[in-house]
Amino acid sequence: LAAKRLAPASARWLGKPALPSLAWKPPPEPDAPKPPAPVTEIVRAANAEVRPLRFASPPVMDGALSEETWRAAEPIGPFHQLGEAKAAAEQTDVLVGHDDKALYLGITCWESRMDGLLSEYTADTRDASVFQDDSVEIFLQPPAGGLWHFAVNSLGAVYDSRGSTADTDDRRLNVEWKAAASRRSNRWIVELAIPFDSLSPDPPRAGEAWRFNVGRNERPRGETSTWAQLSRPLFHLPRDFGRL
Repeated sequence: LAAKRLAPASARWLGKPALPSLAWKPPPEPDAPKPPAPVTEIVRAANAEVRPLRFASPPVMDGALSEETWRAAEPIGPFHQLGEAKAAAEQTDVLVGHDDKALYLGITCWESRMDGLLSEYTADTRDASVFQDDSVEIFLQPPAGGLWHFAVNSLGAVYDSRGSTADTDDRRLNVEWKAAASRRSNRWIVELAIPFDSLSPDPPRAGEAWRFNVGRNERPRGETSTWAQLSRPLFHLPRDFGRL
């Protein structure tokens, strides 16, 4: 028998069609912004506080972060390697804003190996295991609610669930939210809009804090990183999250 030729999808597993991201090449971008300088040390208090910027109008979810709305927001960061104190090699910037109706996140994933991105699931996919791709994961826990888990990959495929651990995540609960993603020469970008009434019957009150964290799965290096420094190499640790 002739030897079987392995498809490019063997980067993930056998017997699958080629990953949609494997045929993609980074576009020319002469004026591309430069990634942040390498981080040598991260100094951040446990359960650090994030104060979202109040937006006068909601941003358009197009994965560009080009609107004036975002320009006044300060990025939170840098990211730790999951389960370690040292900084991630591929850093992530997170912008956080809100209005009366929703929470907005603008996430820039800096990547020195853009042609190595792995994303199997496309933007028309919901609740597949997108966290196996190049992806970001967002965790939110209202004071009187469960732990909500959102994920978006570099092609815009989304996942949402609620549960206290990865094993108890219930992905049947499809809430109303929006996400968009785009890929550039040295980074990929995700924008999210999560309505408050999708997560809790009561809007956030003054002085109230929600548990919050953002994690990233970076496939070219095989690096997993997190904004909040977690005490174990797991994302589902709300006691270690920041306060939003």
